[in-house]
Amino acid sequence: MNDAQKISKLDQETMNKYGIEIDTEKNEAYFTFIFGGQFGCFSQSSGLDKTTYPVITPSAVSGVCGAVYQKIIDRVPMIIYEPQRIEILNPIQYHTIKLNGIKDVVVLTKNNKVTKDNINVEESRTQCTYNILRDLSYRIKVKMRLNIHNTDVEECNNTIQKHIAMFSRRLIKGTSALKPCLGLSRFPVEFIGFSSQIESEKDKQSIDFYDDRRMFYGYVYANQFATYGLDEKVLKEFETDRIPVYFDAKITNGVLDLPNAKELYQNYLGATSCQ
Repeated sequence: MNDAQKISKLDQETMNKYGIEIDTEKNEAYFTFIFGGQFGCFSQSSGLDKTTYPVITPSAVSGVCGAVYQKIIDRVPMIIYEPQRIEILNPIQYHTIKLNGIKDVVVLTKNNKVTKDNINVEESRTQCTYNILRDLSYRIKVKMRLNIHNTDVEECNNTIQKHIAMFSRRLIKGTSALKPCLGLSRFPVEFIGFSSQIESEKDKQSIDFYDDRRMFYGYVYANQFATYGLDEKVLKEFETDRIPVYFDAKITNGVLDLPNAKELYQNYLGATSCQ
């Protein structure tokens, strides 16, 4: 029986080998994995020109995990990935590239109706500058939890053991539902796996790098408000179904320890009175 078959049954020996931890009481799982690639760009900017953060953002980490495995019910993701700790394994190197872009955008209403005329691509084409990262490698600890929005746990056989097993089986086999990317679709992840799988990276120490800045954490979506105990009145104030959240990032010795997502969201947006 190979490791992929063992992990589907949550074999304890295999879980120990890949550093997978499960908290059955809280229905949460923890794992640490490594990934990287030649180029990456992590910016919250919606403009044409983009300047990357010096390290991958938590939302980009969640995107990589979701590309490997995600369960969707009624167009709502069932799995939430919360990065806990990011280790930068390669020296930070910046690189500048020029790309063609479209300066005009199509604006949609909440009913997905176009509010502007169609764009003339040739007239709207322009050059934009991307300040990106090169030669990236990260070791990241992630918490997997369930999104309770409109989900009946028992009826759906919705246990964290089931989902971490499916995620781990794909990571061991090197397969994914979608192509994981480093910020932009043009920058694919070139290697990914549990630490014990990637021999060249598993024993690396984080680099000697320090930084202190306000950083984009990610979006909290309307369908996640119940999971995090957030006040849904905030959605009416923002008039959107997703709200950007920022945090004070402090990178020490190439390590970024991330805040607890629930505490961050509640401090940023406010909790419901029953929390």
